[in-house]
Amino acid sequence: MLLITGATGFIGRHLLKEFLSVPIPLIALYRSEAKKEETLAFLKQYKGLDNDPMDSIDWRKGTMNDWVSLEKAFEGVTHVVHTAAKVSLFPGKEDQIMAVNVEGTRQLIDLALKNNIEWFGHISSIAALGASKNHETLTDAELWGDEETFTAYGYSKYLAELEVWRGIEEGLKCCFFNPGVVLGLGTEQSPLNQLLAQQNKKNVWLTKGSTGFVAVEDVVLAVRLAYLNELNRGQFILVSENWTYQELFRQFLNGSNRKYRLRWLSKWQLQFLYRLELFLSLLGRKRKLSLALIESLTELRTYDGDNSVREIPNFNYSNLKKRLKGYLNANYPADYS
Repeated sequence: MLLITGATGFIGRHLLKEFLSVPIPLIALYRSEAKKEETLAFLKQYKGLDNDPMDSIDWRKGTMNDWVSLEKAFEGVTHVVHTAAKVSLFPGKEDQIMAVNVEGTRQLIDLALKNNIEWFGHISSIAALGASKNHETLTDAELWGDEETFTAYGYSKYLAELEVWRGIEEGLKCCFFNPGVVLGLGTEQSPLNQLLAQQNKKNVWLTKGSTGFVAVEDVVLAVRLAYLNELNRGQFILVSENWTYQELFRQFLNGSNRKYRLRWLSKWQLQFLYRLELFLSLLGRKRKLSLALIESLTELRTYDGDNSVREIPNFNYSNLKKRLKGYLNANYPADYS
């Protein structure tokens, strides 16, 4: 039996869709009935699924910090894909992020070892890799971490990876997946849906940084193929395109046929806003910027997503430009609430 944590999240529900075509019983860990119903509505859109999601998924309620619910979720489980995470780039949520991403992963690894799990797939992020020292392309052979380059989210994912490595040292069979910014539809919280939320605005503010992007369909395909081939100890950077934020919006404009006026925020302007927020926070105003976030928004960061994935049999990236146009023209429900 395959347990998928975070099954009602953006990547999680796409994993459910992907694994419904695999002859293995599925267990979905979820937190709320509302999110479960949203996920079922998402899955029912796909008429070509081999199995009815209502009948093919064993839904087990639990949270990453509740040991009792996690123990129950592990009953009968042989394989795990761990995608549950607290995602936030804003200051002020560090304790929540660490509790879910680090402590939660630690509990999963303990349970995986206790229950002799045969294979563990860990969905991490390029945010866990830090940044290259000389602004060179980061590859799977040059993974490293520098605490100064991490957002709280990135640092939590880095620490979570250390927990998984602990499991590997104790005999757990595991693969890591470090996707870039994952584009696709499925939840309002997905990066693309947040981008679509800008569609009624005439002015769009951008920084001149860059990062790696990948389609959600490519992420879940890589996980499925790694599972089917029982790959072990692999760390896969999943990035099909390295785009500047300007290039991302250019692709978005080409697909949406809408006109925008792009406005630029420089690094020094963001640093000024950061200091202003520090002052206003003394008056109770919530902060949205950190120095690490400013670095990630303004640096040209690129990732080699081709080298490591050669180890995944029959895996090839899809064309992200075509994917993006397809997303923008798709007749998906915009709201799953």
